[in-house]
Formats: sequence, structure tokens, C-alpha cells
Amino acid sequence: MSGVTSFYDGWFYSKIIDPATAEIRRAIGSLIKDNSSVIDIGCGTGRFALEISRRCRYVVGVDISPRMLKFANAQKQRQVASNVEFIHGDAVNALGLEREFDYAVMSFMLHSVTLREEIKIIENLKGITKNLIFSDYAVPQPKNIGGVITFLAELAAGGRHFRAYREFMSNNGLESLTEKCNLSIREQITDKAGTYKVIMAERQ
Repeated sequence: MSGVTSFYDGWFYSKIIDPATAEIRRAIGSLIKDNSSVIDIGCGTGRFALEISRRCRYVVGVDISPRMLKFANAQKQRQVASNVEFIHGDAVNALGLEREFDYAVMSFMLHSVTLREEIKIIENLKGITKNLIFSDYAVPQPKNIGGVITFLAELAAGGRHFRAYREFMSNNGLESLTEKCNLSIREQITDKAGTYKVIMAERQ
């Protein structure tokens, strides 16, 4: 995953993707207790990290894209969020963090990597947190406009990303992944359209 960036990193993501995923961020936030410590893997523009920091003790956002991190740090300075830290890192490899967190969050990241990488990411995170919160595509996708948009968006991403998406869907998504990683599902949230799912799981 090293060095992976995208044309939508930064400003475009903040204007198009962030507003479209507000409902998902609210669903994830509803699972996190006040005054907690949170690590947000694949934090992107830092929108969720900055939002949840208003009621959390400490938040770390991790992303592989320098452009995303530059944007996130600019937003942090603008909002004067002293309890948030953004760091560059590849979640497939050990992040080298010595502290533990109350929650680890991954939002729409797992479908973009291979199954082997998914498992490695989760095993790394199990070493620094008990509670893991994932959001990603529901499997199967609904046969409605939402499902069509999902497929076309992933097809447009092309190449390695689309292959990883197809592998994620064929492997039954988050439910199968939590089982492979010996995690116990505690709560699930699915949107009304049936396009995405949020799962909170804990290590056994």
C-alpha cells in the first residue's frame, strides 16, 4: 500500500465525499463513549477525527496519503483541536504506536485492500485496542440505485482497487472478516437503503 494516493485526495474529497458520508460518521460516533481515546485508520481529510474529538479525550488519525494529511492538519489548525494528532502510516504494517486506544475505527477502507491485507491490518489493531468499529459496503448490495452507484464508483476506481472490492464482496464482506479474525460482533447498523453496514466488534 505504500505511497498510494488518489486524484480525489484533499479538497475534492472534502467537498464531495465527506458530505455524502455524514450519516455513516454519525452511526460510527453513536457507538463511541464520551471521553474515550480513538484511532481512526484511513482518516482521509480528518473530518471524523475532528468531529469525534469534541467529546473524546484523545484522537489519532492515520493515513497513507501525504496530501490528505496536509489537508487534515490544516483543518486541525483552523479548529484549534489540541487533542488530535494526524500521522503518516501504512496500516498493513505495524504502526509503531506504544499506547492503547479505547476504539479503532476504519471507514470504507477494508474493501480497497486484499483479504490478506485486511487480516493483517486487523491483527495489528488487535494489539492496541479491544474495540474495533468498521464501516463498509453491505453484502450483497441492494438491487436499487444505491447498489448501482456503488458498483459504478468502484468500477471507475479500476485496477487494484476494483479487484480488491470484488474480493471483499465475494468473501461476504465484514461479517466473514470478523469471523476470520476471531472477533465477536457486538452491534450492527445498516442504512435504510441497505448499501452500507457499521459493525462494532471486540477481540475474543
